[in-house]
Amino acid sequence: MGTLTLLEGLGLLGILVFGSLFMRAKKRGRKKFPLAGLLASFLVCVTSFGGTILQPNGGWAAVFGPANAPAEGSSEAKAPTGVLKAHFLNVGQGDCAFIELPNGQTMLIDAGNPGDGENIVHYIKEKGYTKLDFLIATHPHADHIGGMAEVVKEMDIASVYMPKASASSRVYENLLNAIVKKGLAVHTAKAGVSLADTAGFKAYLAAPNGGGYEDLNNYSAVLKIVYKNNSFLFTGDAETRSENEITANVKADVLKVGHHGSKTSTGASFLQKVSPSYAVISVGAGNSYGHPAQTTLDKLKAIGAKTYRTDRDGTIVFQSDGTRLTVSLNSFATDGWVSSGAPAVETAQAAASESGFAASGNVSIRSVDKQAELVTIQNAGAASVDMTGWTLVSKTGNQRYTFPEYTLKAGAEVTVASGKAGGDLAWTKNDIWSNGKSDPAQLYNKQNQLVSTWNDSQGTE
Repeated sequence: MGTLTLLEGLGLLGILVFGSLFMRAKKRGRKKFPLAGLLASFLVCVTSFGGTILQPNGGWAAVFGPANAPAEGSSEAKAPTGVLKAHFLNVGQGDCAFIELPNGQTMLIDAGNPGDGENIVHYIKEKGYTKLDFLIATHPHADHIGGMAEVVKEMDIASVYMPKASASSRVYENLLNAIVKKGLAVHTAKAGVSLADTAGFKAYLAAPNGGGYEDLNNYSAVLKIVYKNNSFLFTGDAETRSENEITANVKADVLKVGHHGSKTSTGASFLQKVSPSYAVISVGAGNSYGHPAQTTLDKLKAIGAKTYRTDRDGTIVFQSDGTRLTVSLNSFATDGWVSSGAPAVETAQAAASESGFAASGNVSIRSVDKQAELVTIQNAGAASVDMTGWTLVSKTGNQRYTFPEYTLKAGAEVTVASGKAGGDLAWTKNDIWSNGKSDPAQLYNKQNQLVSTWNDSQGTE
């Protein structure tokens, strides 16, 4: 047997420690072992021994390979475009942002709720990408990492960033399993970590700055991206405690508002430091938390920020050439110049088709077969309806299906299938409706206006 490398030795040590913890728990008579906790202990053991020797940024763990090694078979980055695109995906009551970087690389920040993974992967691949250069899990809550295990399985991943925080959920366990199975390195997401620093383009973490938080939200990775004269700040669910600990420059043109617009985030002093021209709130329609809080909306209005919301505007896309910001909202787009914090002058470029909107009133959810995992949607009108970009929502689970390019002909029906069901359109392989709970279905058009609701007892409204 040859001499072990440092990395192999650390891996062996981690396995021994992991095994010791397992056997000790077994001797104490425990019948069940929290796999997420054991995996996290294993990763932390390797980190504690290796520390900054393995990763210059003090990475979380380099479990099976070099910290910056791309996934095996990963595709090369696209040629630099000189354009940055930030896609705030409409994932309901959750967070997900896909970033096309000006150097041709890609980044995904969070991945919505369980069941969103397939749609997120589809969205990214439709843009022509099979690789993510940066995958950031801001914190281990299910509405932020719910679809991330699927993303890890289906995409080539070059690097993963997560804060030193864990959860005892099956969602977190699934993510750890996917990371370990793919042999990915996990870097610690914390203040001071630089992801990129080239001429005209920077990406760095401004939080978390501490530890020992009672609320996992305060472990949220806060990321700032700077491209020439334009900048973006992504805050996860960071609350006022974390916001007040930030010492980095957080001034930004575009702010992804913390914690879905909750009153526990976006403190007045922090908002003054950011001084955004635009604010984006990722939030689910009719959510039970009352997000966004009116106090948050009032503060954003008072500071002069133009606020966009995924529950009303759908998926929101900002495009920057380093000086000019363009905002697209499904079939809507607004154009503006943002430079050195100057307010943008917006001009509407597209409007909803009156005839198309009128036609959408003839479309409704005819039935939801919870056992068969099949939703039937009917067009009772005399004209075809373009359903591209429409959204079907499982309200209880906050799970959403976005229609691909699709036209529902007059008098016709279309079925949307989940689980093992077969239908005209496939949502996900996971069960959506057979959850033993009341679960209303809602249908929104591409202007994010509610078109139809189906209730368990009352049927369609």
